Amino acid sequence: MHLSRPTEFNDPFDCALKMASKDLDEDYIRNVLLKHIFDELKQRGFKVSNKEFFKLRGKNDIIHHLAKFLCMKTKPDISLEKRDECIKNEKKDFKEGYLDFGLKNKIHVTCFSETYESILMWSHYSDQHKGFCVEYDFKELGLDNQVTRFIFPVIYQEAIFDMKDYMPDSNKEFDNVLKKYMGKIRPEDILKGLALPQSTTKANNMAIFYNALIKSKVWAYEKEWRYVFPYKNVKYKSIYLPVPKPKAIYLGAMADIENSKKIIEIGKEKNISVYKMQIKPSEFKLESNIILKR
Repeated sequence: MHLSRPTEFNDPFDCALKMASKDLDEDYIRNVLLKHIFDELKQRGFKVSNKEFFKLRGKNDIIHHLAKFLCMKTKPDISLEKRDECIKNEKKDFKEGYLDFGLKNKIHVTCFSETYESILMWSHYSDQHKGFCVEYDFKELGLDNQVTRFIFPVIYQEAIFDMKDYMPDSNKEFDNVLKKYMGKIRPEDILKGLALPQSTTKANNMAIFYNALIKSKVWAYEKEWRYVFPYKNVKYKSIYLPVPKPKAIYLGAMADIENSKKIIEIGKEKNISVYKMQIKPSEFKLESNIILKR
């Protein structure tokens, strides 16, 4: 199963997150966000140096100087008048707009659905009902399999995911409860039902998963689940996920004869059941009819 970056998806808001700069202290911008921005510029082919990084990091009014730096790097040939306008717009976007930290290029996702009967899904993702749908049962892999552990249901909501509640304080060590207390706990304490104290912060270094799982309510009909691969330093442009043997294949209602024959032959060879979707004559619904039982 092929994994994609969210930048390749058909929804520009997919995997979007927000973090207004007013919610970030200047230390966080200097120590964390600035590095993200420099990494992003390098990935986009802009030449940036360590000297520039440390010079910018030491500036007061970091937002102004960061906006100026971005305009000069990304638009070096514009006039002074347009540069001032660019800086003004960058500062406005930075203060009032939202940041995605380039996370869309740092995760890989593959998408599944709970249903094979959605008319819209067949229209959007299966060449106007001419393609096919593959059914998997991930329970076959067991709970300990990393694929099973990294598949989550999508959360549909009105608001874009807000990162601010999950970001650690740049001036404090990450509040890891297990690391903090496990060395002091005796086995007999655990047997007596010792309760660990709750963390004093919502800071969560796995928040990237939340970001990848939240979509607008307009997509709720998809009943989507996602496998999230949260690693940016991947050697390969294409990543493929090992999945269990398909449980069934569903041919679209408009699938042509030749492609249908090929799918049926694959079903026979691999011992996979094949169904054909049919348009119900009296309702706006699709139903599946078995054509190869395995």
